[in-house]
Amino acid sequence: MAVGVIDVGSNSVRLLVAAVRDGTLVPLCQERVRLALGDDIERFGRISREKLRKTTRAARAYTLLAREHGVSRL
Repeated sequence: MAVGVIDVGSNSVRLLVAAVRDGTLVPLCQERVRLALGDDIERFGRISREKLRKTTRAARAYTLLAREHGVSRL
């Protein structure tokens, strides 16, 4: 069984896809894109529309990639 996690943080959006084997998580795929969302918050007090679009695109792409790896839970 493969599971996946998308993590949206202040600096990056990450994907981890892992299989559970003998009670241990075995990474199958790891991706990361740096978007520096926190920089926008520090400078402008909000996240720009462009960075929100990039975050959305990354999350959608990572969802598709996770599904390609057979993820049952994301």
